[in-house]
Amino acid sequence: MQESPAVVAPLAVPTPPPAPYVVQSGTGRITGAPTEVYQAATAQRRELRQQLERLEEQRQELRNELRSDGRAENATDRAGVEARIKELDARISSVDQQLAQADVAVASAAAIPGATVEPPRPERNGP
Repeated sequence: MQESPAVVAPLAVPTPPPAPYVVQSGTGRITGAPTEVYQAATAQRRELRQQLERLEEQRQELRNELRSDGRAENATDRAGVEARIKELDARISSVDQQLAQADVAVASAAAIPGATVEPPRPERNGP
């Protein structure tokens, strides 16, 4: 009996995945698929806004402490509270700058084709 030659199927070469999109943010680079990049940029912006709100609340509490009677009555306490306010002001400024950069990253990510999908507009029936 004669053996039939084995049929060899050509190897399929896998297509490489598309290159990830990259958006520069205030804290580094965000890479991934368009929707992932957009979602990451908006999540970063949301977190920075929350941090900014917490810092501003802390600053307000310390400011109220300075103004209220009896809480920062001696010079040492007052100087300590003022130093903490100064530190918070520096952090607030830093987070504010990061937030501005995050806004730019969100705008850049939104410009990537396929990053955002607008919901369908409601049909208007009538005048």
